[in-house]
Amino acid sequence: MMTWRGPAVAVIATTLATSLVLLTAHQGSADRILSEVKRDPSSVSLSGPVNGSSGTVVCPYADTDKLSSLRQSRLVGAGVDTGVMDEGIQWIVYDDENVDPIRLERHEVDLCQVGGLVEFTAHTRFATEKPQEQSGQPR
Repeated sequence: MMTWRGPAVAVIATTLATSLVLLTAHQGSADRILSEVKRDPSSVSLSGPVNGSSGTVVCPYADTDKLSSLRQSRLVGAGVDTGVMDEGIQWIVYDDENVDPIRLERHEVDLCQVGGLVEFTAHTRFATEKPQEQSGQPR
């Protein structure tokens, strides 16, 4: 016969709620970055959503062996094969363990114009180009 285990149910509910908040924060971060690019491509912040954490833009041609072990493990934990990275994708990896790496399409915003691994702090601002409009019109 099953018995009611109130605290166990509370722990499961709390864990589920925390996971949903972190997933929402992750997606919101990519959306926030793309919104900033569209609004003002000359001043884009990549600071993390939690405590303005610092991190690295990881470009597809980057030597990921030069990443800190923490940032390498964060990428691998997100399912990124650092040995064979897609040329159309860049990753933003934060030091904050509560923020998943963010995947950004380079056709939406290209942060890889200056190097393979681009370190940033909470106060770093990037100048980017506006993404090309899908109207078929040249920029």
